[in-house]
Amino acid sequence: MDDVLFIGNGLNRVSDSIYSWTSLLDRVESEIRSKYLCSVPSKSEYKESLPLFFERLSESLNKHRVDSDEDLLEKLVFNAVSEIRPNFLHSLLQRTSFKTIITTNYDLVIEDSIDASIKATKKYNPIPNEIKTNMTTVSIVGEFNVWHVHGRLKEPKSIVISSSQYYQQLSDILNYLQTEFNTNNSWIYHMFENNIHILGYDLGYNEITILTVLIYRSMNLKNGKIKNRISYYVRSNEPINSDLEFFINRLSIDIIKVDEENYSLFYEKVLNKFIMK
Repeated sequence: MDDVLFIGNGLNRVSDSIYSWTSLLDRVESEIRSKYLCSVPSKSEYKESLPLFFERLSESLNKHRVDSDEDLLEKLVFNAVSEIRPNFLHSLLQRTSFKTIITTNYDLVIEDSIDASIKATKKYNPIPNEIKTNMTTVSIVGEFNVWHVHGRLKEPKSIVISSSQYYQQLSDILNYLQTEFNTNNSWIYHMFENNIHILGYDLGYNEITILTVLIYRSMNLKNGKIKNRISYYVRSNEPINSDLEFFINRLSIDIIKVDEENYSLFYEKVLNKFIMK
């Protein structure tokens, strides 16, 4: 089995220019209020579900007769996300044994850190009734394959941002799980067939699509159909809710606690374990 890296927004947040989700939402809210004169919901009410918050924003735009409200939300988010630039951690990825990377981020920072001048995508045969194109589309940069779980910047049909789009993706995932996933045609294949290392990602209850895949994997570990390992890296001083920790353990995911308080050094320490000699 190969080692595959699964990353969220953690590595990006080390960059000076990064917008946290909170500041990104503040920016989107402000622009909607000022440019489109729309009332917006309070994001504090939806802090556990960003997709639901975006769904409410979409409804607000629709009520004010703003055309293509979902497309507008994507554009506002992309304007902020596109400002993210690679940092030293992204450069470090090139020296690791991770040739396949799965990310929940929309940005192309990983690809840019490898070679900003070369970006290609490969579209595998779609799964039956596929709705979102990100399921079977991979970015190829040199010897690296980068899968964007929630879609790629500048490819609207791939994006998963609102609740309705998450439901569309969930439908794709359920369809995929009913097929014989014996070929490398989706990021889900790697979640079952290779060892996964989760870094810089908040593995919580609100990520329904990822959890669906992880629950399916856990069920099939018991019958021997799936045999890979998944490791979830956290800082040793980082508190984990006891119920969540129990849930993660039930999913047969190993929690790896790293003795490092600084986020940047924590990520660096984990990646250094996979530097090719």
